[in-house]
Amino acid sequence: MLGNWRIEQPISIKGIRDESSGGFRRGKSNGGSSTHITVVETQSGEIWLVNRPSTVADSATTKIQRFLNDPTQTSVQIRSVAWLHLNEPVSNGFWFMFSIVMFVIAYQRLVNQRIYRCEFDKTRDLVRVTQQGLLTSKTIEFPISKIRAIHNVKRLGRNYIGSDCVVLKLRSAQEDVYIGEAVWGKKTMAEHYFWGSIRFSKALEEGRQAIVSFLQD
Repeated sequence: MLGNWRIEQPISIKGIRDESSGGFRRGKSNGGSSTHITVVETQSGEIWLVNRPSTVADSATTKIQRFLNDPTQTSVQIRSVAWLHLNEPVSNGFWFMFSIVMFVIAYQRLVNQRIYRCEFDKTRDLVRVTQQGLLTSKTIEFPISKIRAIHNVKRLGRNYIGSDCVVLKLRSAQEDVYIGEAVWGKKTMAEHYFWGSIRFSKALEEGRQAIVSFLQD
């Protein structure tokens, strides 16, 4: 996969044997696979050849045995290709689809990621929240006196990954204001309900409690 490599070394063949794909020690294959493993035993160890012959006559084992038994045949070439190889059409399709999926996931994560900057000023009765995204930035200002509650909530993002959020509930008809969001991180038990408890990001819960303490002081 990193280029064409050629290594020449004299060997002494001690034996040749076949192994089914199910017994291949360096990989696993589903039942019914046409992959065959030819193991060439030499004085330096074993050479493993992954082969997909259409017939028994095309197998690496048959070709090597025919070469050893036929004095008129001066050379033989065996092509061994693992399944995840760039020269294999199936493998090319796999890597192409894998790259597309990873690109979409990375793009969604970048687009939906937000950086929140919050400023609480009691002297001016002011809250300023800036939400910085990959392509957008939005700043919201409103009086501290309009805050009626600060909660942790679970929100389903546009990429369908649930995130923990800290949200300011306002007294007016203005929509809730998110001031923190996290997908990963250590969880801590924060809310209790009659059907059980919900765990939120520990960092966000500590931030929520700090804001509550600041506003109550």
